[in-house]
Amino acid sequence: MADAAHGTEHDSPPTPDDTPANQLRRISVHVIEPGPGRYFWVLLEQGDDPLTWRELLASQRPCRHWNHALTDGMAALMDLAGDVREGPREIGATRRSFARMPEASLRNW
Repeated sequence: MADAAHGTEHDSPPTPDDTPANQLRRISVHVIEPGPGRYFWVLLEQGDDPLTWRELLASQRPCRHWNHALTDGMAALMDLAGDVREGPREIGATRRSFARMPEASLRNW
């Protein structure tokens, strides 16, 4: 029951859209602190070579707390997903600049 409530229960077989081209994008969220008390989130995406990561998006304004930068970075990643139940996909994924604070902050986590 708990699995169903959290959406972890797989109730249908994979569809033809579950091809390698429609896989989840490999995106990481991390926080940097270039100066004391100035935290920025950064999204990195894995390239074709598994050892290569490139900067995808980064915050333009600092946060005063690490946890705020992390949750704002998570919100930016969720924004890339479009449908947060499915995550950011290779096909149809939105690639836009995220130069401002997320509209819906996750800071209450």
